[in-house]
Amino acid sequence: MAVVWDASLDVTAKLMAGRAFRAPSFNEVYSITNPVALGNPNLIPETVTTVEAAVSWQARRDLQLNLSLFHLEMRDTIRLVSGTYANTGALHGDADAGADLQRAAVEVELAGAGNQAHPHHGLLAAADGLDRAVDDDRLARDRKSVV
Repeated sequence: MAVVWDASLDVTAKLMAGRAFRAPSFNEVYSITNPVALGNPNLIPETVTTVEAAVSWQARRDLQLNLSLFHLEMRDTIRLVSGTYANTGALHGDADAGADLQRAAVEVELAGAGNQAHPHHGLLAAADGLDRAVDDDRLARDRKSVV
């Protein structure tokens, strides 16, 4: 689902939300001959919920500024655990205790026409996350880049 609002001729705002799932693959459910990864017929689908907000400002004909905020939550993530596929929410004794994996990010982009040989483009992004399956509260280490 998405809502797009043209606030003015040079400003556009977007709010997007979604939910999706991934069913276990055949091998994740039924594999019995692979000594490294055994299937698990009790697997349930992974689910992901996302929310994103974005604003775009066309400051001049040759200069645009974009800002995006993003949040993602995955539940019942399917992973290989001790040689058998499992939904990682179950590893904590309560699949409904919270998201297995969470990520949040912010991105700022500046794009300008410059000239044909040297267009101007800059990007700054930062992300952070939590992965309960590996007890790592910094799954997506802060990443910043300027191009």
